[in-house]
Amino acid sequence: MGFELRAPSFELRASSFEFRGTSFEFRERATSFELPTLSYELRATGFELQASNYSLRATVFELRASSYGLRATGFELRAASYELRATSCELRATGYELRAKS
Repeated sequence: MGFELRAPSFELRASSFEFRGTSFEFRERATSFELPTLSYELRATGFELQASNYSLRATVFELRASSYGLRATGFELRAASYELRATSCELRATGYELRAKS
């Protein structure tokens, strides 16, 4: 089972970087659903950033939400524009939070 998560803006803070963009796509294989969200928090422990195609992959992550529970082993994050800084693993926007663990 898979899913797709899209939001107009986001901020991702990880232990080694901060990722900001104006749009993103969140995918995890095969069958997918689209979830427009205003606010969310993402925590990842294992990730890989590929600057060439602006993709972020993680095998271990936590996505938190007040009204949703999602699980997956890996994901891909793509952003139209971004910034990288150094900081502690959170993904934010503006409305509710999503949490999941692989």
